[in-house]
Amino acid sequence: MLVTDETWAERHPVKQAVARPYRAWRCVAFTEETLNFLIVASHDLPDGENLPDGWLVDGPEALLAVAAQLQAGTFSVLVMDRVADAMQMYLRRVTAIWREREARAAAPSY
Repeated sequence: MLVTDETWAERHPVKQAVARPYRAWRCVAFTEETLNFLIVASHDLPDGENLPDGWLVDGPEALLAVAAQLQAGTFSVLVMDRVADAMQMYLRRVTAIWREREARAAAPSY
């Protein structure tokens, strides 16, 4: 889950305008309930100059929803991977994602 605080909101009017209809944040925090992904867009996209450098998304469902709106080869995906014993964070490139369904499970897992 992504979390933020009202005091972390972006105050610069130009940065706010670029993020519309969404809200720009200077800082976010996240929990480990789901995997979090960073999608980095190529500026070779049409209107690429107007896009943010990337999107932080919470969970594989959100990743698939955003990726479905972009052309293949125009973005990179990184997963935010925390090593529990070392308390360190790594960004690792995602090369594939698949859905697994167990015979008894009602909800898919990724």
